[in-house]
Amino acid sequence: MKALALIALAGCGFSPNPGTSDAASGHSSGSDAGTVMDAREFHDAKVFMDGPTVTPFDPANCPSDYSNNTITASPNSRYKIVTDMTTVKSHSDECNADHPGWTHLIVLDTVQEAQQIHSHMGGNFYYVGAVQPANQAAPDAGWLQLTGAAVPSTLWQQFQPNDNGGSSETNAQNFAAVDDSTGLMNDVNGTYQYQAVCECDGQAISAAALSALNQ
Repeated sequence: MKALALIALAGCGFSPNPGTSDAASGHSSGSDAGTVMDAREFHDAKVFMDGPTVTPFDPANCPSDYSNNTITASPNSRYKIVTDMTTVKSHSDECNADHPGWTHLIVLDTVQEAQQIHSHMGGNFYYVGAVQPANQAAPDAGWLQLTGAAVPSTLWQQFQPNDNGGSSETNAQNFAAVDDSTGLMNDVNGTYQYQAVCECDGQAISAAALSALNQ
């Protein structure tokens, strides 16, 4: 298999799409007296345009240091390896900043994608985009992909997640990383110093996942 042309950089900012400016417009009262409004009427009638224009996702518009190459399991995604060894929160912030609303820590969707990504990581441990909100009923309960979906059970290593070996939830390990030869996920403490993979797929982090990231 060809080597994946992922550029190992500490991060690259990418300017979000500019939003539209607020605009105001008056409207006629519909009377025969005319359409000219005084200042107070204009103020009361003022309306605002909708929020920023959303650009449809196009992989070609991902940051230039993101690439796909041989990741056939997710052909529309683009990826970046971050070789800095740091915490999950630091990595997540860096990935998000590359193109807000489009980039985030990698969300593994299938075993095939997980194994293809792992084949390019040279045996290094790395964070991925799955989180467990605090105080769940059990170590394997409530896990979310950063994009909001439940984590498929097939993506976990055998006997994981287990909250550091316990049978009850202690909130000891509420984040996910790949740390063995399977390419599958293990629950870990977010203070561990690992590498990371960022993904550009045009999907924003869900509110629930963001809250869990900041817990």
